[in-house]
Amino acid sequence: MKRIIIFVKSLAFIVLLLEFSGLNAQGIDSSKYKTEYFQIIDFNDFQSARLAEVLLLELNLQREKQGVDTLSSLQFLTFAAEDQAQYCAQIDNVTILQSGSKKKDTGKRSIYYGGSKNAFEMIDKTNVKDGSVYKNYQQVAEDIVVKIMTNQKKMDVAFNQLWIFAGIGAAIDPSGKKLYYSMVFGDYSSFNEGAARKNELDIPFSKKRYGLFPYDEKACKKYDKNKMLAELQKGLYVKDDKVYFKSDKYKEIQKILKDSKDGIGVDIVQRDQYPCVGSNIVDNNLVNKGVMVKRIWSSKMLKKNLVVGDKERKKNVDVLIGKLPAAIAKLDKDQYEMNLVFIKDKYVCKNIPPSYIEAGGVEYNNLLELLADTVNPPGTEEYSPRATKSTLSFKIPFEKGKSVYKQEDIDPFIKALKEPEFIINELNISAYSSIEGTDEINRSLQLKRAESIKNALQAKHKDKIISNVTTADNWEEFKRDVAGTEFSNLAGMTMEEAQKNIRENSLDKKLENILKNHRYAKIDMKITYDIDGDKEQAYVVKMFNDAVKKGDYIEALRVQKYLFKQVVAKKYTKEAVFEMEIPESQATAGLAMNKLWLEQFVNNGDVDEDCCSRVENLNQLDPSNQYILFNNLYCNFIYAPLGDEEHVRKIQEIIDGMYNKALSKKTIDMLNLEYQMTIIKTLDTLDDPGPLFAESMERIKTIVDIKESNWQNSLKLAYVFMGNNDYEFAARLLEPFVNGKYVFEELVFAYISLCTKTEEKLYTSTFTKAVTKAIEQNPERFCNLINKGKLTFQVFENEKVKEMYCKKCKSTD
Repeated sequence: MKRIIIFVKSLAFIVLLLEFSGLNAQGIDSSKYKTEYFQIIDFNDFQSARLAEVLLLELNLQREKQGVDTLSSLQFLTFAAEDQAQYCAQIDNVTILQSGSKKKDTGKRSIYYGGSKNAFEMIDKTNVKDGSVYKNYQQVAEDIVVKIMTNQKKMDVAFNQLWIFAGIGAAIDPSGKKLYYSMVFGDYSSFNEGAARKNELDIPFSKKRYGLFPYDEKACKKYDKNKMLAELQKGLYVKDDKVYFKSDKYKEIQKILKDSKDGIGVDIVQRDQYPCVGSNIVDNNLVNKGVMVKRIWSSKMLKKNLVVGDKERKKNVDVLIGKLPAAIAKLDKDQYEMNLVFIKDKYVCKNIPPSYIEAGGVEYNNLLELLADTVNPPGTEEYSPRATKSTLSFKIPFEKGKSVYKQEDIDPFIKALKEPEFIINELNISAYSSIEGTDEINRSLQLKRAESIKNALQAKHKDKIISNVTTADNWEEFKRDVAGTEFSNLAGMTMEEAQKNIRENSLDKKLENILKNHRYAKIDMKITYDIDGDKEQAYVVKMFNDAVKKGDYIEALRVQKYLFKQVVAKKYTKEAVFEMEIPESQATAGLAMNKLWLEQFVNNGDVDEDCCSRVENLNQLDPSNQYILFNNLYCNFIYAPLGDEEHVRKIQEIIDGMYNKALSKKTIDMLNLEYQMTIIKTLDTLDDPGPLFAESMERIKTIVDIKESNWQNSLKLAYVFMGNNDYEFAARLLEPFVNGKYVFEELVFAYISLCTKTEEKLYTSTFTKAVTKAIEQNPERFCNLINKGKLTFQVFENEKVKEMYCKKCKSTD
């Protein structure tokens, strides 16, 4: 049975002891104590029930001082406690176990006496005499409570706010010196009368265990503090009468579902299981409440993931769990709910019902993300693309004897320029031929080649291109290239003499490797870049890359900010991001950070460890860049451990130093708030969180502008924690006011919604008080929460809540 311990901080612990000592010094409030509590214990006529009564009174007095609800006595828990106390006294030993199978452990004893297995027991012993004189019942009860309060583990059990009921038993050992006592704690799930009503359901709940085991504290330890799990239930959906699970937190899920017998399942709970008349039709000894759908193990989840693409499959999951039972499929959707079941090594660690958050007044949604430099400094003109002119040059080599060149022959040379689209304003073609032909043949060939190139380029343009064609033999290049070869003598001749020598000695084949390089057209184009429509993207990317190559980083950032806006607006494609060419240097670190942000954006990527590693490298290149520093700190909050007090204060100093610099106060406040949340979440699990915890709370109050402690500011602060998905802490902030006499309606309904995120709170008397006040203040609003499916009907496991709903919201079931 799951039990989350609410830790009592050291300071509160000391105060509690002082208060208890003061009670003894000042005397006892006689109105709360019966005369028989002060009677001396008679070994031969020991009144176990009397000790149980006064011990529960003493314990409840201290629970009240701790702000924890008092416990009510429950008969079958009392029987279970008496049984074990007597057993321990007989064998003169403190143990939670008995010999035999029917009453072997606490759960079985609770079942034996009419409850469910869901009970928790604390057993110990104490002296029943003061020297040779027996103590009275109140003294023994007081001794037991003091012993509990001086032991942190016992306090964590006895002052756990989740307990609603208790049963206490006591027995004196045969020597008459020691008293053994047992305290058995429980909540609404400790009852089990509804198990016998199974056959009243048209669709009975599953009794088969499917090889699964009940909650085990050791196996399920990592699940108890995982704040993500409640949100994952929203990933369950039905399509074509099949149950699927979908989440974008697959990486985090894989961290907890590691082994072959880890997995998830679905428990389908029907509204008919919570009738207004009689007990709930649930068997609390089972691992499920309703109809179980087939489980899916972690390995199968990976193999059967319906998400397409290797990268997407790493962070997203969409998997078929199983068929919706045919009888359930016929029900209206408001007649059943799907609970998400988490299984660890075959132990059912979580059975999560639907939840919601009353977030109408959230002022802070502080889910941080990477920051990019997108704001132009005052006085800086925003970049706007304007078509510029340029001159482009390239060569087209000629094949021997070929005179006609088509568009497809020329396109590869244009593409090799890696230029954006352009319009040719003027074309200058210098056509060269090798010297082996006659002047007449060469000139004719040159003109044909040049003309075909001009026509091919003209075909791509509406307006007529101004063109100039010149032709020449490539005599100078020939002389240069034959120098140092066996044909070097030709360089000392005139061109006519060389041509004659080549023809008479048939040297053209031997010289072909040289001659082929002399047949080409040199193209010089005066152009204007075409930036109409989709053509703008490539031009802007070129302007950015050109500015970076020139070292004009101010202009590069100006262009990049324009490019950034177009990508975010989805006017540019992802190629605009990946075609940015940025060398690794201090001067370009800020540009690289913006590119990294855009890569994450277009790929819908997570801020994973690889991303954060790149941010850290950029931070090392340029530690002064405030955007990169912000992102590096954010990454540290996610992946780096909190560190010791000195490290925490060092990081805080860095954050404080970021105010009044490049980033706005609001932006640094968000970062600061995130860090305080990180500190609180880490330290809140410790017995003694030290001064850092209090300091972080004060910083949060300053950021959120809370100047005094009242319900308005507590609600405001709770919304901050809700914005950070820390629902449990947000609920704890509101609980003192829920228990107050006058409560604001929004606070009540916010608290009710927070309790759905921490299921155990639904069974506490504080939740019951919240529902009571909600019905008093706005009964229609409360009834609609359940009637319209916002608040799970499984809150009716709290019998008092069910009773109030049935009385106020519907007369009969």
